[in-house]
Amino acid sequence: MTVKQEQADRLSFLGISHIGESHIKKGSQNQDAIAFNLFGDSFFIAVSDGLGSCKRSHIGAQTAVSLCNEIFLKVMDNHLDFLPNVIVDEILALWLKSFSEAELKEYSATLKAVFLKDGTIIAVSIGDGFLFIQTNGKIHTLEGKGGDFVNETECLSYALKESDVKTLKLSKGNELSILLCTDGISSSITDGMEQAFFEEISAIDDIKDLQDQLIAMLSEISKVNTDDKTIGIVKNA
Repeated sequence: MTVKQEQADRLSFLGISHIGESHIKKGSQNQDAIAFNLFGDSFFIAVSDGLGSCKRSHIGAQTAVSLCNEIFLKVMDNHLDFLPNVIVDEILALWLKSFSEAELKEYSATLKAVFLKDGTIIAVSIGDGFLFIQTNGKIHTLEGKGGDFVNETECLSYALKESDVKTLKLSKGNELSILLCTDGISSSITDGMEQAFFEEISAIDDIKDLQDQLIAMLSEISKVNTDDKTIGIVKNA
């Protein structure tokens, strides 16, 4: 299990990723990825889940979160307008440039990402997993739905269209709580209980206590769910 925790500008950041038992037995790599970056009072955080049916999907997941960092840096350098449609267009353009067209499908991956600059939040969702944001006293969500078959979901791939991407644009209030997770976690939450799970996590003030509880939860889930599991958290410090 890998854990990354950082604190800056009155915000705490936490990322936890746990390789699934099925991949351990196969000698495969963790097909999930997580990344975040901070610059003053601005940041991005992203999680990605490589599709298990695609042989290079672990690279696809790593690429997905890396290109979010590239976009964040362009936004901070004022080389890219901070608008939802611009962010989405850049994600798709960078993704298509990352791999040869003939092999693009083998790198398929989902993506959940949140960017913050100058008090404005832009969230992006491609595929399954879920994303919650609480600010200004309201909870907002971008939930992704999988298909009827294993590994069937919208994803960064050769056939993705801009219309397949969900976005949110919000103004940040004094309080902020963000949760992003891949399907290995979201599929383990009882349907209809996703927001309750988010609210329970948001109510834990101490980030170390939250980290310990999430590690214990992932270990428990792993007894019955053999998929990779990744979660990203941002909350007031």
